[in-house]
Amino acid sequence: MNIDKNEFNKRLTLFTSRIKFIDSEKIPKKYINEALEIVSNIDYDDFVFVALNRYKKYKLWTGDEFLIKGLKLKGYDICITTSELKKTHL
Repeated sequence: MNIDKNEFNKRLTLFTSRIKFIDSEKIPKKYINEALEIVSNIDYDDFVFVALNRYKKYKLWTGDEFLIKGLKLKGYDICITTSELKKTHL
């Protein structure tokens, strides 16, 4: 799909206006510890994202199939992909 610069900027503004940035240092230790346990055999580098999910219950926007599958195997259906976002929000 080709869109002009104005349309792109309009969509980007709409999209980014819905993003809330959260300082990872404000995530309670309880959720950090839970996340470390959850990702221990998936990908340690993703623990902050999982901790944020545990704390705020927000979906994780990711294309990391290894993370998505690993979390689902542990019973955590907490991820959303870009293609899923496109289907539901645009």
